[in-house]
This record gives sequence, structure tokens and C-alpha cells, in this order.
Amino acid sequence: MKHTVKKQVNLHELIQWAWGNGAEKQVRYTANGGGYVSFGLHGEINQIKDVFPGHKFTIEVEEEITEETIFEKVVVIERDINGNFNSYVVSNASVSRVLTNIIRPHFIYLQNPDGSIGTLIWTKEKGLIES
Repeated sequence: MKHTVKKQVNLHELIQWAWGNGAEKQVRYTANGGGYVSFGLHGEINQIKDVFPGHKFTIEVEEEITEETIFEKVVVIERDINGNFNSYVVSNASVSRVLTNIIRPHFIYLQNPDGSIGTLIWTKEKGLIES
């Protein structure tokens, strides 16, 4: 299963990423310091403006999920000995950490930035979910 993550990269990494991923649309990336880089329809760099060393750009990349992938926040649904379901939000956690530290996990979901429950990534019956 893959999920999309946001990464902070410098100018060199941005250009490598854009060219390595076949940038085929006109797009503009704004740096945290206000400068920007514009790419053309065929991946060419149209403009770099006011970009300084240390400026970072946010990109979204797809990564394969493993039991060792660390997520910012996950929601764990656990079933207690009475059969009741309880939920926990765990920060900076991997599936393997959850399985080690929570006694009866039944489901593990990614938590969305708005706090809602996101994508199901693990179940007691199936383990990691294949997409």
C-alpha cells in the first residue's frame, strides 16, 4: 500500500524530484521564504525568483507503507477483554510500535490533518492492507 506524504526539500532536491518524476505540467512551487520556482509543460525551469540557500519547498510524494513506516499520527482501535472497542491516537508511531505497545489492536488508521480518521492501514485479520 502507498500513501502520500509531504516533504520539505531544498532547491537542488526539488529540481531532481521534478525532473525524476517527469514533470509534465506547468507548476509553481513557493519556498518557505517567499521565493518560487516555476516549471513549464515539459519540465523545463521557466523561472527561479528570490530563492536563497536554506529555503525549503513542500512536495508530495507517494511512499510504500511497511510495518516500520513512521506516521505523524495514527488512530488505533482496540478491543478490550469485555469486547468493547476503545480508540487511541498515537503520535510518531509505526505499525510495529503499535503492535508492541498496545495489547489488542484490531484496526490501525492514518489520522487526517483535521483530526478525522483516514485510511485503514492494518487489521488484526489481514495485517498490512494491500491496495
